[in-house]
Amino acid sequence: MSFSPLLSAIFRSPWLLDESYAMSMLPTVFRLTKGEDVSFGESKIKDPEASFVAATKSNVPVYSVYPDSNLSALPQNSIAVVGISGPLMKAGGFCSYGMMDIANLITRLGNNDNVIGIAIDIDSPGGQVYGTTLLSDTIRNVNAWKPVIGFVNDGMAASAAMWIGTSCRELYATKRTDKFGSIGVYTTIADWNGHYKEYFKLHVEDIYAPQSTEKNKEYADALAGDDKELKEDLSVLAEQFIATIHANRGDRIKSEDWNTGKMFYAPAAKKMGLIDGIKSVSEIFDRIESLAGSRITSTKNNSKNMAFTKTLTAAASESFAVVEGGFLLTEEQLNSIEARLETAEQSAEAAAKLPGVETALEAATKKADDSAAKITELEAELKEFRSAASGDGTQLPIAGDTPNESKKVRSYNDPNSAINKKADRRLARS
Repeated sequence: MSFSPLLSAIFRSPWLLDESYAMSMLPTVFRLTKGEDVSFGESKIKDPEASFVAATKSNVPVYSVYPDSNLSALPQNSIAVVGISGPLMKAGGFCSYGMMDIANLITRLGNNDNVIGIAIDIDSPGGQVYGTTLLSDTIRNVNAWKPVIGFVNDGMAASAAMWIGTSCRELYATKRTDKFGSIGVYTTIADWNGHYKEYFKLHVEDIYAPQSTEKNKEYADALAGDDKELKEDLSVLAEQFIATIHANRGDRIKSEDWNTGKMFYAPAAKKMGLIDGIKSVSEIFDRIESLAGSRITSTKNNSKNMAFTKTLTAAASESFAVVEGGFLLTEEQLNSIEARLETAEQSAEAAAKLPGVETALEAATKKADDSAAKITELEAELKEFRSAASGDGTQLPIAGDTPNESKKVRSYNDPNSAINKKADRRLARS
């Protein structure tokens, strides 16, 4: 772990850490301040091919994996064991993995079709606030489609480790002496300027810009004896911590005696609802296999999927994951099915309107045919009229005159005109 980031995290960051462990680490921290090389957390595995250690299990292969492991080497239908141990830091360093490394590993395991479930082996006093939510959310997301079970094997799940552990689908102890809790928040402050002056004989003074009146104020006020604002800030984190445990454990929580930062042995933790029970490691692997259910069978024989070829086509998928009691669909598959259903619904609505459209089309076609016939008839009459001479008039008797007298009038006023008679016959037919 690099020197400066670790010191900054220890002395300037809020922590979700069991205090008794923190006190026991003070000598190591003192060595770190002197520039000595120290290590926190689990050592990194340098050879990814050698990082798989088969666990004893007759039915399902179980392997320990690490962030640097080559997960493509995992056999079909295997359970992956991820270790979370020691004080937890957000970022990894030269000698240990960070919570970001572990979150990435769990995501990869969630996307690995050969892995049917994940076991989180926890033995940690907690760690930094920063990074805890990231890892917790990752576990919860993967657990949505693949069982993730946490367990403590002769150790503890305290503070940040408890936050992470309750994000698993289930959380177990393997020993009655395993401890859980320390659900609280604290930070450590130190007068480094005084330390430099006394130890290194070096006078150090902080100079702030005139605009930066609030910068590091909580820290400076706490060193001066006024820790009110710093406590208020920690209170926000504590409330979120407690709310997260409530959300993760749901109705399994049986009391409120756990939210003060106290640690509890496994039987008491079970009674409060902080854990789901006490099981052996082998029983925990059996539980993961049971939760995976027919998912195991589906990877060997995908015949169940063959009965839903149309649904598979709609989901744009070759197969669905088979779980106990049914199938498990990804968000992408659901979105594809939703899009297909919407298209089918629009097609159905159009089909329902088709008979009315066809009737309207037939009526419009008949009307067009009638109009065309009428136009043809009128064109024929027009042609006939154009071919006949209009003449210059006709002789009609004038009333009151002598029988032999007559007066010439326009042919369109003469009812006996051939054209007017033809028009009368057409009107009569109409």
